[in-house]
Amino acid sequence: MTKIFLLPIGFMVLSAVSADDCTYDTGNQRLKLTEIATQHSGAAVSFDDMTASWNEIDGSKVSVTYGGCDHLGFSIRRSFPKGKMT
Repeated sequence: MTKIFLLPIGFMVLSAVSADDCTYDTGNQRLKLTEIATQHSGAAVSFDDMTASWNEIDGSKVSVTYGGCDHLGFSIRRSFPKGKMT
């Protein structure tokens, strides 16, 4: 069973509006996600869902979601493999 811990810090609303209608700079959001990813070996960035993800040495997976158009926020999610939680 995968254990998931969600640390909501702020909240994010992704709207289906064009980038021109965003209150927050989406280019800057992409840059910050890229900076987060470069700090972790093997990290991947998905700009479709504005998430940087990587695997930790203990087998857990960390995902950082950052962004928003009308409301800027982020969340950190860490999931552990079945039967392993540290």
